[in-house]
Amino acid sequence: MKEKGVTIPPDKEEQFSKVTRTLINLREQLERNLKRKQELEEKLSVMRYQCSVVARKVLYPGVEVFMHDARYMTDRPLPKVVLKYEDGKIIAGGYGG
Repeated sequence: MKEKGVTIPPDKEEQFSKVTRTLINLREQLERNLKRKQELEEKLSVMRYQCSVVARKVLYPGVEVFMHDARYMTDRPLPKVVLKYEDGKIIAGGYGG
């Protein structure tokens, strides 16, 4: 505004200066928050498909396990088994605990 030859009272100039600094700070904070949000969404999408079910003693016949879009059902007892979701299907593996 000074370039246009308009005089501004000192209190208004100080107020304008504060608002400008606040705007700059808010823009920086917004950029950091958007970046953090993106990181969290990526982490969540990876974690969403890293699930497992642990049957410490026995997974009995007739038990159905659903993970996302996959279904697992056994026709025989499976002792100490871990079911994991991998590549769109449920994989049964051993459990050493």
